[in-house]
Amino acid sequence: MADNIDKRSTWWRKDTVAVVTGANKGIGLEIVRQLARNGVTTILTARNEGRGQSAVSLLKAEGLQNVDFYQLEVTDLKSVEDFAAWLKLRYSGLDILINNAGIHSLDYTDKKQGARDVIDTNYYGVKNVTKELLPLIRTGGRIVNVSSRLGQLQTLNRKDLKQTLSSEEHLSENLIDLFVNEFLAAVNKGEITKQGWPTVDIVGTGPESASDYSVSKIALNAYTKLLAFQLSGRVHINSFCPGYTQTDMTGGLGDKTVKEGADTGVWLALLPPSCYDLPSGKFFGERVQIPF
Repeated sequence: MADNIDKRSTWWRKDTVAVVTGANKGIGLEIVRQLARNGVTTILTARNEGRGQSAVSLLKAEGLQNVDFYQLEVTDLKSVEDFAAWLKLRYSGLDILINNAGIHSLDYTDKKQGARDVIDTNYYGVKNVTKELLPLIRTGGRIVNVSSRLGQLQTLNRKDLKQTLSSEEHLSENLIDLFVNEFLAAVNKGEITKQGWPTVDIVGTGPESASDYSVSKIALNAYTKLLAFQLSGRVHINSFCPGYTQTDMTGGLGDKTVKEGADTGVWLALLPPSCYDLPSGKFFGERVQIPF
């Protein structure tokens, strides 16, 4: 577990700053807990102020005084801009960004709206936060995106899309945006299966129940790879799948505890600079690189 990271290889100090989005519960809260236990000053963000403050109070009651809070809505550009300004004024910068905030649409009755909200949060929300905070991330910093194995290219049934997103030479932000917009157009037409988009049945909810979630995570993994290329090692960025974890998002089901689900993300965030071939633009599960 990341709680037991070898302190002999630590590169962080008490003034090292981490930000974790969507962290008032579940995997996000556990990531904050594990980072704080390792001595990292950690900012817990959540869109609901009351729940976020309650989460911080819980952690402080556990003896973790190095936790701060900011109310953040990742889909609201003004909220993200205000957070960046606050962060710069209060901490001057940051070293670790964990993009954890995410939703699914299983509870939506309006599936079109659900798909739009999932893409807006899980993909565009990550872009909003990353782009705004990137100038504040110190050289050698880390970005870790919480993704899913549902975001692997093998879930797509279309060769053209697989080739587009797997090509490091031609991949661009515009192409990823076009990818998600094409999916949303298919949702509006009711042609998800017909057009070869991912059809994933989660616990008997139907073959298209998680299509939007899958597409959002494919886009996120592609963006991770693209940004790693653009950053050229100044900041290391990776994504990971926490596995089937017992959280509200899974209805409490899963074969992993939140402690186990958070482990790989914290491990990626705290890998020492001396680690051979420090990864960037890669996808991980259980601390092992897996195919995008």
